[in-house]
Amino acid sequence: MNLLQYIKTDIYKGRLCLKQLQRRGGTAMLLTAHSGSDGTPENSLLFIESMLAYGVSCIEVDVRKKDAILYLNHDPIDKIDAHLTLDEAFASVSKSSHTAINCDLKEDGLEEEVMQYAEKYDLVDRLILSGTVSIQKIKEPFKKDHVFFNPENILPDFYTHFTLDEAYLKPLVTYCQDNHIAVINVNYRIVTEEFIRIMHREGIKISVWTVNKFEKIDQFKKWKIHNTTTREACAYMTHKNMRRSRVDRVK
Repeated sequence: MNLLQYIKTDIYKGRLCLKQLQRRGGTAMLLTAHSGSDGTPENSLLFIESMLAYGVSCIEVDVRKKDAILYLNHDPIDKIDAHLTLDEAFASVSKSSHTAINCDLKEDGLEEEVMQYAEKYDLVDRLILSGTVSIQKIKEPFKKDHVFFNPENILPDFYTHFTLDEAYLKPLVTYCQDNHIAVINVNYRIVTEEFIRIMHREGIKISVWTVNKFEKIDQFKKWKIHNTTTREACAYMTHKNMRRSRVDRVK
């Protein structure tokens, strides 16, 4: 059974939207489907519609600009071919009542236009921004706690520095606190229990990318990571629900 056949089944029922996650005080981990999750084409309508049909909590897309239009694409766009527009993507997501969309901005100066599209489709409460984000451009009604802030925006050597100790992390912590940034977005490979301890002590949540091993996703959930982005979103959800079904049968 392929993904498109499987999403029509009724196995997954544990849908959890961003608002529900916040109402529960962030105790549940948000699971984000990385663009192209579960073998779908990256930044495509098929990817979006497949994830919506399966009931994922959040989807991630890459956003760039070409000829005054916002498109979904990871790399710089040389020519307009069959790229999906952000307008088309938001129109599709707006058909869902719960799925959030994480727009990973791949170049400077896109924040305001993305937020305008979110307002157009009534997705402000379900929009997350990451990537090349200038926090100073985040204006009401969009909330700064919906920014998953990439540390390399202010610490260019974040992924090459020899140690992420408290002294090195202090400017990041201060910047987040001064600018009301609630979540930082980092590669999962740099995340240690000590790193989590420092961030959580300072009131800063952690989003990790891109985690594809089920046991690693489970580990981050135990460590109270705020969000995990994965290319195996539907597969992980299926695994989790099959495991839950086995437990229920034992009971």
